[in-house]
Amino acid sequence: MTFQKRAGIIFEVGAQLEARERHKKWYSATIKKIDCDRERVLVHYQHWSHRHDEWFQWNSPLLRPLERVSLRRQGLTDGSESSWLHLPEFSTAS
Repeated sequence: MTFQKRAGIIFEVGAQLEARERHKKWYSATIKKIDCDRERVLVHYQHWSHRHDEWFQWNSPLLRPLERVSLRRQGLTDGSESSWLHLPEFSTAS
């Protein structure tokens, strides 16, 4: 079940995103729980102990869509048409 949407992020259990922890570093994370009454999500940082899981408000600037850094470095895309950045196509024909 989906509860909240924000540009590039779907708030549902199991969804992947990036979250910024208290030392101001961004890490891949997964939504583990959703608290609709308080409009927040519990995220688990991938490859971290569950003791580091954190609650974030849905509108927190500390959450962002998962970036495919490794794919970008290789010049590849993830095939998603819902990319958060679209550049216009320009024609050189006159």
